[in-house]
Amino acid sequence: MQNVHPNARTRLLIGLLLLAAPASAQQLSTVTFTVMAADGACPVDGARISITDDPLGASATTDATGFAIVSLMKGTYSWEVSATDYDTATGTLTVSSLDGPSVDVTLTPTDRDSDECVGA
Repeated sequence: MQNVHPNARTRLLIGLLLLAAPASAQQLSTVTFTVMAADGACPVDGARISITDDPLGASATTDATGFAIVSLMKGTYSWEVSATDYDTATGTLTVSSLDGPSVDVTLTPTDRDSDECVGA
């Protein structure tokens, strides 16, 4: 067996890792979440989205329009959405293509007598 210089092995390993990185990134799908208050008129800003069974711990926080994006590989996942002054919502989603699903979530205010948007 021919001796290979240690620096050559290191360079080869780094090169292989760099080639493999784009392939794994291509497997991620974009999943969009839209989180609204129960009346449907108010987006929920700052809602925390957690993919509870993703080994990488995917999560996101909604913006002022109630919108957030999570990147996931193909598979079926459980999700949880929580926000201050709202009950937590849970569900499942399946990612089967690069164009991941859109998930619409409705959160119920903990003060069910309120007619106003929470946090508005």
